[in-house]
Amino acid sequence: MPIETPAKIAFLKKIHLFQGLEDEELQVIAEKLAEAPHAAGGVIFEQDKKAESFYLIYGGSVRITRRQDGKKMELAVLVKYDYFGELALVSKRRRSATATVVADTSLLVLSRQDFEELYKRVPELRLNLEVAIRSRQMARRLRFKWLRSNEVVYFLARKHPVVLYQNLVLPILALAVPAGLFYGWFAIARFVIVALAAWGSLLAIAAWIAWLIIDWGNDYYIVTNQRVIWLEKVVGIYDSRQESPLGTILSVGVEANQIGRILDYGNVIVRTFVGKIPFNHVSYPNQAARMIEEHWKRIRESAVEVEKEAMKNALRRKLELPLPAAGKPKTESVSPAAPKPKRQRLNLLRMLGANSLKLRYETGDKVVYRKHWVALIMQAWIPVTGVLAVLILFVYRLVN
Repeated sequence: MPIETPAKIAFLKKIHLFQGLEDEELQVIAEKLAEAPHAAGGVIFEQDKKAESFYLIYGGSVRITRRQDGKKMELAVLVKYDYFGELALVSKRRRSATATVVADTSLLVLSRQDFEELYKRVPELRLNLEVAIRSRQMARRLRFKWLRSNEVVYFLARKHPVVLYQNLVLPILALAVPAGLFYGWFAIARFVIVALAAWGSLLAIAAWIAWLIIDWGNDYYIVTNQRVIWLEKVVGIYDSRQESPLGTILSVGVEANQIGRILDYGNVIVRTFVGKIPFNHVSYPNQAARMIEEHWKRIRESAVEVEKEAMKNALRRKLELPLPAAGKPKTESVSPAAPKPKRQRLNLLRMLGANSLKLRYETGDKVVYRKHWVALIMQAWIPVTGVLAVLILFVYRLVN
């Protein structure tokens, strides 16, 4: 049975890409979408082939895989309301991955010509697509090891660059100190101690700037099909991952000041049963909030369907009616568990120093913490100082 235009419009309204579009615009898009059914096991497109279409999943599930260095990697298993195929169309390149059908699937297809025309004409759609593409590219590059096998990253961002620029103001102003020392060394008196102070302060400020840049790049805000995550890390000092399942969300809000509205950054506040997860100074806060709300609504709808099915089965038992035959679970987002990686032999260098400052270890869903290295310093500095003093005294006695 063909999908009617009103059903397509209702479908589009549930996808964050089309948020902010008027009904007239949605009707134009819906009329251009062609229905394309695919049987399980079929190939929609292959890696390195020319891109001709953009796809929306109306029902079923699709697996995205990629060949790299002779190995086949699974990137994601996409389900109803997901979309794919946009990256090659926007970048005007060949397909970067292969799409295969997991279960019988119904796709809504937009041709390349119609996609490019919409991309140029509708700024809201263009911005939403650019945010999604940037998130997917970053997720492929980072490949977080703690993600579950059936978990798909939909939004991934760092803090806005303006936060980094604000933090760099003070160290840049501090460069006046080594500049003044160098000027004094050349123009007034060429004392060695002045040159050493100039070089020392310059190196310290350079290290300060490098640390600020690394620290800015280590904070991530993530939205998956299962949870929202704030990943925060300070090199060698602090490592934290604050997260909440989508089903525990109570509300999603956006806060932005005047500068944030101009530069398109702000705070996305996710309130849950156990507290809140702030996405502070995140780029494109409205798009992030829409993605969270979309997947939050998906979880709620899925829970309602499960409750309805449970009520129907309870009524059938009460009326002594036959229960429906047990089939495959309706949840299509679950993919086969990835095989456990083989344990590799550690060489001597990795055994000695690879995890020397690591405070947090993750194995699947297990997280193990150990004491901070500052605690070791606090406890060991007295005996270490004593040993060094004895060693220096021993070498002094040998020399004299």
